[in-house]
Amino acid sequence: MLDARRIRTEQSLVEEAIRFKKVPVDLARYLECDEKRRELLVKAESLKHRRNEASEAIGKKKKSGEDASTAIAEMKGVGDEIKALDSQLAQVDAELLRLVSWIPNVLHESVPRAEADGNRVVRAVGEPKKFPFCSTSSAPGKSRAAASSCSRGRGRAWSGRSSTS
Repeated sequence: MLDARRIRTEQSLVEEAIRFKKVPVDLARYLECDEKRRELLVKAESLKHRRNEASEAIGKKKKSGEDASTAIAEMKGVGDEIKALDSQLAQVDAELLRLVSWIPNVLHESVPRAEADGNRVVRAVGEPKKFPFCSTSSAPGKSRAAASSCSRGRGRAWSGRSSTS
């Protein structure tokens, strides 16, 4: 999972990774949610700071015997605001987590990019193994997928496909 700061600062690389991996993610929506999260976080934290300072002042007033009921009532309103902001923040965090889980990692520049015709072979070592139970043509009772996986020298377990037969 990519860091939010990296996604913000290296948008072009992230967009390229999204295009390369063909992932259905809305990067603009992610950035919008990230901006909203940061705004909500600043508001909530400033209200919490204000509440903490007021709590100290209320404690000092109570120690000196002064009436602190107006400050207490005011802080109850601030507490309700904080709860509402925290609730909004939780919703935005859930949306961000959903979006960021689809954003792929940025590939290193040395990683070869596949062309339209598929991946290129970098090197081949030895000859593909021929199995006695495989034939290069489609035999009766064998599926085309099984015949093609055998001709590539890989068994069904190595094909990376799940068997649904």
